[in-house]
Parts: sequence; C-alpha cells; structure tokens
Amino acid sequence: MLQLKERDTQTKVKHEILQEYLKHWGYIITNGLNYTYKAARDPHSLATRFVYVDCFSFMGAYAPENDEPVYGSPIIGIDGLDKLANNFKERNGVTPETYAILVEEDNNNFQVLLDTLNQCGYQNRVKLTLDLNELRPGEIAVINDDSRNHFEKLLNFTKRPYTWSFYFLDPYGPKGIPFDIVSRIVSQDKTDTIINLPYQDLHKKTGSAAKETPHPSHIPLLGYYDAMYGGKLWREIAQRYDRGEIDTEDLEHELVELYRNVLHEYDNEIALKRIPLKFPAHERTMFYLFLTTHDGTGALKMNEILDDAKISEYDHRQKAKSERTQQISMFDQLIEDPSRPQETAYSVDDIADTIYQLCKGETITYKTVLARLADTPYYLEQIKKGMSKLKRTQKCSYKDLSHKELITFV
Repeated sequence: MLQLKERDTQTKVKHEILQEYLKHWGYIITNGLNYTYKAARDPHSLATRFVYVDCFSFMGAYAPENDEPVYGSPIIGIDGLDKLANNFKERNGVTPETYAILVEEDNNNFQVLLDTLNQCGYQNRVKLTLDLNELRPGEIAVINDDSRNHFEKLLNFTKRPYTWSFYFLDPYGPKGIPFDIVSRIVSQDKTDTIINLPYQDLHKKTGSAAKETPHPSHIPLLGYYDAMYGGKLWREIAQRYDRGEIDTEDLEHELVELYRNVLHEYDNEIALKRIPLKFPAHERTMFYLFLTTHDGTGALKMNEILDDAKISEYDHRQKAKSERTQQISMFDQLIEDPSRPQETAYSVDDIADTIYQLCKGETITYKTVLARLADTPYYLEQIKKGMSKLKRTQKCSYKDLSHKELITFV
C-alpha cells in the first residue's frame, strides 16, 4: 500500500472550504424546497436528487494528524451528502436520492481510495461502474480513469430534473480542467463548483508562453493552458510581462481576472468567488480556488466562508512556520497578530444604500435581490439588516424575506 501523504497548508484550507460550503449548500437548497414539499399532496412523489462529483479523488485519506485519521475530499463529500439527506428527511419527511461519483486516474491511488472507502464503512455502497444509470440512491460510483473521458456522462446525469449537483475540480495541473468542459459544468443551473487553478505552475509557464518557439517539451503543457482558458489570450499577458510592460503583481492579477472573465462571458449569471492560497513559507500564490454558484444565497454564504478561510490559511501557515523553526506558537497568540486577516466591518447604511442603488424603482423577488448582490462582499445576515433599514426608511416594502416574496423599491 502506498504511504499516505501529509496534508500541506493549502490542502487543509481546501478541505475546510469544501466541508463548510457543502454544509451550507445543502441547507440553502433544503430551505428553498420546504415550501414545495409542504404544498405537495404527496411529498413522496417528488424525486429530489443531490449529486457530489469528485473528478480528482486521489487516495481519499492523508497521513494522520495528532494521531487522528485525516480524510480527503471524497470522504468529505460523501459525509456531506449523508448529513444533507438526514437533514432533508427531518424537515420534509422524505429521504432524497443522493449519489456520489468519485474518479481517480492513477491506479495506485485508486486502490488506496477503495481501501479508504472500506475503512470508512462504505463498502456496501461502492459500485465499480462506468454506467451511472445503474446507480441506486445512496450508492457511490468509483471510476478508475481520466475524468475527461466521462464528462458527457457526468453532465447528463447531473442535468436531470430536480437534480442539484456539486463538482469538486481539484486536478494536479491544467490538463484536467479544459474550458470546453468546465464552462458546461458551471453553466448548469443547479450546479455549484469549486475549481482549483494551479497558479504556481501557470506562472512558471509564462516564460515559455512568451517565446515565439517554445521548447518542444513545453508545447503540450502550454496547450493545456490554452484549453483551460479556451484560447491564447493568456499568452499575450505573458508576452507583456516578458517585455517588462507589467510587473509580477499585475501578471497574477491579469491572469486570474482573465480566467474569471472567460467563465463570466460564457455564463454571466453565475456568481464567482476566488481565494488565493499561498506557499507555507513564502508570500507567493500557489493556487487559486474559484467557487461558482447560480444561487444568490450561496454566493453570499461564500463571502463568509472565504473570509474565514483567509484567517484559517494565515493560522495554518504561521503554525507551519513556527514548527519549521521549532518556535512555540499557539493559535491564541496568532489572534493578536496585527497582520492576521480580520473580518471587514460594513455599516448598515452603506449596505442599505448598495441594495437600493441596485434595485430602486423595481418590484422584484427577494431571490433576485440576493442574486444582484452576489458580487458584493456582504454576508447574508448583513443584507437582511440592510433590507430592514430600507423598510424602516420606507424605501422598500415587503412582508417577510422569503425567496418568493415580492419587494417593491420606491
């Protein structure tokens, strides 16, 4: 059996974000379906499906931490689905259909993944199949192959009626996230994603991208980034950097913004958030996580999760630095560090004004209001306080803040 790897700082943060967002993702959807199930004559006739898709599952486990087992994204995803199903049943009296689909190309990693699933007690739910239509509710499809070979099946499976899906795209490099596939995933109406963009590797490839005739060994690698961006505009940014027209900070900003823009151009209704993950010991970006959703509530919850993630990443990195230098550093000491990220405070007046400027003169649902605020940095609870302020000052009128509630802005 292969030796389990230790989790680095970035992986810890990725797992924390995945775990937290899955929890809120399920709650948001369940909350939105409450009215539908209460109004139904026969709730059991409504087939609601939740699907977790992990396209780069790795081993499913990492080296123990503090003598405790550590599980990766496949186990986090399955656990999230199970908790969602239990919560859904408690609230609606019906157990939804849940499916997990795990894909791992490397055969050695795949065998360890199967062992991990067995150790977690999932052996009776595991199905080694390429035919997703064979899956029964609660089962876990495990596929030993390149996920790119199965995206058509995955997309067909997750676009069925009353199906909400979550894709975790955490590849080893750009080969696994070509734009023609990613764009179709993020544009599915009831699909949320986390995409890990390998910025460190991308930065390294800018030198080759700037050359008229790159080294032959680099040509296929550059092609992967062309596919990731859906074109060669990123090479023009690399060339400007090579000519000294932009600095390293501008290079990073423009390459990341370009990826954001190409996703938005394909589907301008998605809410897209991103967070840089840095090297444990250096102030340089290693990866960027992109989170996408079509739900305004989900986008605002992302703000809270990402702010927490920035603090968590800082703490993990400081702890890793102290362990390397054998200095004693406790988390309560880190909290007093002035360079530690803090939650940004926004005044209720500013939030209310932002809402009003985006919605004045219209009568729209509260769900539409949240969608318009998806690209703001505010939290959901802050939005509610802003709405209350507008109601008190008679700039809008409504009965309650349910998704279908019509709100009139003067």
